[in-house]
Amino acid sequence: SVNMMKMILALASVTNTSLPEISTDMESWVLPLYGEEMQFDVKRNGKKIGEHFVTFKQENDKLIVNAETKIRVKFLFITAYRFDYKAEEIWQANELKTLNAFTNDNGEVSEVNYTYEDKSTPLFSTNHWNPNVLSADMVLNSITGKTNNVTISELGWEEISIQDETRPALRHEYSGDLKDVTTWYDEKGRWVGLQFKSKDDSIISYECNVCGI
Repeated sequence: SVNMMKMILALASVTNTSLPEISTDMESWVLPLYGEEMQFDVKRNGKKIGEHFVTFKQENDKLIVNAETKIRVKFLFITAYRFDYKAEEIWQANELKTLNAFTNDNGEVSEVNYTYEDKSTPLFSTNHWNPNVLSADMVLNSITGKTNNVTISELGWEEISIQDETRPALRHEYSGDLKDVTTWYDEKGRWVGLQFKSKDDSIISYECNVCGI
């Protein structure tokens, strides 16, 4: 079909290439690439169980990023499992200045309150939206509050479905303190997918419906 031919040509054009250089000057790319909001369906073994949102707001010289996840797993019309996550990141001068996160994992509550200090190594969080994380060897876990040592490997281009279209995306896999985590970024560097293994060995995926303008 015509659409399939377009996808083959698009994939051929990016084969063996990495993502474009993403400027650390966040004002130049975050809102132009993402717009004000991203939205993902959260699925467990292919079945939708929730949603994940990321919003972006510029306030003077600060970028405010809010991430929110809501998951409900029902069994016989009863909510057998629930997961709620909210996080706010404040970026200034291309550095993560603060991160405040709240997680309720089926009644197990955790909070993270991170503040950047000059002596700190600049960190990226596990909220994934910032493609500059791909060159990092350490990330701030926004659920546990711990820093995780990681290696993020590039695995090649794949075809990702986003609503009624397909988009080439470069697959990356985490190893080290974070394992069984896979992320995808499109040819412009936008985060478009996530997959990881949950505690019960089911596969959790974040599939993007709105990811970039």
